Amino acid sequence: MVDSAVMMVQTAAPTLVTAQDVNDRFGNPPSSIRFNCPYCRRPLTPGAMGPKYDHKRQSGARGKGNRRTKTPYFSHLKNDKWAQLCEQYHPGSAVEQDDRVPSLLMFLRRDKRGGNRFHIEFSLRRRGLQYMLRKLTDTDVVTVDGVDYPMRELLSKRSNTIRLPKPERDPETRIVIPKRWRRHVGCPQPHDDLMVFSSAFGGNGGRRLPERSALQTGVDYYIIGSERRLKNLGNYFDFVNGRGVVDDGPLLVYEVRIGASSARLDKANNWLGAFGYFISDYDCSAQLLWPPSLRSWGVDEPLFRWSTPTYRAPYQTGDEPMPDRIASQRFLPKDPRARAVGLLGFDKPDITEENDSYCVFFKPTKRMPWSTAYIGPNYPDDLHPYDEWRQTEDKNGIEETSDDSAADTGAADTIRAPYTPGTTPSRNDVPGDATGTSPLPLSGGARIARRRLGIPQLAQPHSQSTAITQLRERM
Repeated sequence: MVDSAVMMVQTAAPTLVTAQDVNDRFGNPPSSIRFNCPYCRRPLTPGAMGPKYDHKRQSGARGKGNRRTKTPYFSHLKNDKWAQLCEQYHPGSAVEQDDRVPSLLMFLRRDKRGGNRFHIEFSLRRRGLQYMLRKLTDTDVVTVDGVDYPMRELLSKRSNTIRLPKPERDPETRIVIPKRWRRHVGCPQPHDDLMVFSSAFGGNGGRRLPERSALQTGVDYYIIGSERRLKNLGNYFDFVNGRGVVDDGPLLVYEVRIGASSARLDKANNWLGAFGYFISDYDCSAQLLWPPSLRSWGVDEPLFRWSTPTYRAPYQTGDEPMPDRIASQRFLPKDPRARAVGLLGFDKPDITEENDSYCVFFKPTKRMPWSTAYIGPNYPDDLHPYDEWRQTEDKNGIEETSDDSAADTGAADTIRAPYTPGTTPSRNDVPGDATGTSPLPLSGGARIARRRLGIPQLAQPHSQSTAITQLRERM
């Protein structure tokens, strides 16, 4: 049993409520209100609510077996195998899921030759990239179907992926990741008869959603499974479109979508629940407010060197307004270069934390999932201003930036440039003529024409906007 839940009303923001609050306000709550577990986000059902139970409690009447009438409560669905992993399914059972080890990045991609053929590939996450590159040895390899792939080579470029043939055949046993690096690069998750991918690449595929992920209404997703598993998709979703097959089969690819007010919503939720997914339009994780950050590899990496990462609570508590005081938390108090983390809307934070160098794993309260933030003094890995003279294109047509100025996330790094607040590049800082302007760079076609005609190549200047961007990057 659970004493609190996240109340979902279609026209209101998610709110954390107690069972007693719901009983006092509604009695028997209407069917249009849904309740989700604040720990695992699985559906909850209310119990011992309404005038009938209130009367029994007030009169001291006893139920079956001479037991006292229970106070209002919420409970998980009995046949929900994913709810059984929740630490509140049986309170005191010490069930705990370690969300700090993420799943591998897995992608669904349409074959380059076109048509309706897709394939699945995966890549390694890059948590603490520079630290890994320093510590990796020749014996650190990823093994797929008995073939070894050096981790250092896989991590050298963001575009490096490994194609996974026949993904329906137990990928969690075919892909072997060294245990010491799983928290940094991820580990494979089981196939379990069905895979769900986002539509991040449009009609060309997307990224796989980890187990226990929430699907949003009004958003397109790709669902992959056997014909037997997917034959009744039209009963669960508003939009179903067959897109093709994975390799030569037997997995089929369907694009699906469901609306927020759909009559099929409960059916879709129950069907997805059998595979560890569910439909929810809220996120129970701490929400990053500031500063602008990258989250390419599952870590919030601030784009501003001196800003404090600030998180807010994902939902209100009862009818009370959200607290407006930011609580500052220093996870590495002995390191003057480490940033503090701000917490907004958490009335009484009960923080659980672990850190690996400047990569910090924390939970503002015990009922929330892990959040991951980089609190070091450097820029994110692989973040560079666009420079058309140093951009290269590999054989697959993927743009890559040189790594000679890549930021290091290790604890031993030092800040090489002093902090100069409020500095704006002046006209004299920008290369160009006396008027403060720079000639436009030549296009690729012009350079090719000069080379064919034998005209000497002139030194190519940077554009003024490029120079300003680079100056700001160095501050």
